[in-house]
Amino acid sequence: DRHAPSTVKRYLKEIYLFIGYLGTEEKAASADYKTITEYLEQLRKRKIGVRVPLFAIKKYFSYSNSGAAQRRVF
Repeated sequence: DRHAPSTVKRYLKEIYLFIGYLGTEEKAASADYKTITEYLEQLRKRKIGVRVPLFAIKKYFSYSNSGAAQRRVF
C-alpha cells in the first residue's frame, strides 16, 4: 500500500501514542485484542476518534508481521 506522506506521518504519530500508552515497544508489539480495544475505549472516553488510530495500529501489526520490519529501522 502506498500512502500520502501526510497519512504516514499521522499513522506514525498514532503508533507512537499507542506505544506510549502501553509503555514499551515490546508491549505494543505483543498487544492482544483486549489490550487494543481497551486503548480504543480510553480514546472514546476522551472524545477522541478511533478510526485513524485503529487503521494505524492495523498497519503497525501488518508491517511488523510482514518481515519488512526486520529490514528497515525507523
